Amino acid sequence: MTADQYSWGDTVCEWIEDYCVFPSGEWIGQPFRLLPWQRKYIEDLFTTDEHGTLRYRWSLLGIPKKNGKSTLIAALALYHLLGDPDEPDPWVVVSAASDKQADIVFDAVRRMCEMSPRLSNETLRYRWEIRPKDGKGKIERVAASAGKLDGKNISMLIVD
Repeated sequence: MTADQYSWGDTVCEWIEDYCVFPSGEWIGQPFRLLPWQRKYIEDLFTTDEHGTLRYRWSLLGIPKKNGKSTLIAALALYHLLGDPDEPDPWVVVSAASDKQADIVFDAVRRMCEMSPRLSNETLRYRWEIRPKDGKGKIERVAASAGKLDGKNISMLIVD
């Protein structure tokens, strides 16, 4: 980062570790503790320029299987839905080419909401949607077979 840049990545990391739990695996149900590479990714992702504009509009995360990518992305989706003070009515879309693939990240989101005491109190969970209890925003699961999302006001798109 240069002197004219700022990152609120630490705030995002704190929110994730305060609210999210591991949705599966050997630490299932335990508080989410970010790995160093995940912290660095979040810090970079939430870096702004001197005007407060996010430095990146798109991000591609490519790492080998079983390294925590789906869990991290699920936690970021939940942060955007519930923790981002700059997004009053977020619409997060979790998408993939097939139903089975779309379920991987969406199921991680849903399981985090079910197992985390804080998230379970703040969310309503449906088959293909998660909504905050205040009714503002949603996380929606979409497979390519469901059709287009042209013209929609999506604030975060996750493609797996």
